[in-house]
Amino acid sequence: MIMKTCGSSNLTDKQGGLLGVFTSPVTEEDLRQFGSELKYAPTIFQNYVDKKLELRITIAGKQVFTCAIHSQDSPLTKDDWRHYDLERVKHEIYSLPKDVEQKLLQCMKVWGLQFGAIDMILTPDDEYVFLEINPSGQWGWIEVLTDMSISQGIAQLLHSPGKYSI
Repeated sequence: MIMKTCGSSNLTDKQGGLLGVFTSPVTEEDLRQFGSELKYAPTIFQNYVDKKLELRITIAGKQVFTCAIHSQDSPLTKDDWRHYDLERVKHEIYSLPKDVEQKLLQCMKVWGLQFGAIDMILTPDDEYVFLEINPSGQWGWIEVLTDMSISQGIAQLLHSPGKYSI
C-alpha cells in the first residue's frame, strides 16, 4: 500500500527550499503504530501497483500529450517520480492505445474538465491503471524534456475553444 498527501505543502527548510511529502510505501505495522494520528493528516491510501512505466497525460481540450516516465530506472523515483532523477529517468513521448485515450477524453467530458494532468501506471503485464487527475497539474518540465507542444495546445484551446474543446 502507498500513502500520499491530499494536497501540496507550503513548508520550507532553513534555506528557504520547499519541503514536500512524497508518495511512500506503508505497511500494516505502520498503520497500527500511527493510525490514530492519521486523523490529523489528511492522506490518500492506494494499493501499491507494480510499474513498468509511469505515464503523465496532459489533456488540453481534445489534444492529448502523453509522456512515459521510466521511474523504475532509479531507486530515487521507484515510488514517486517527483524525486526527479533526470540523469537516470528517461522522459519520452508515448502513444496511448486509442481506446485508452478515448476513455480518458470521455472522463474529462463527464467531469466537465477541459484541462487535466492525469497520472497512470503501465504495469509489467501491460495493463493501464488510472491513479488520479490533477485539474491544475504541472506540465512545463515535460514540454522541455520531450519537445511536445503542450503550451501551444493550451493556447489553441484558450484562443479557439469552439474548435479544440471536448
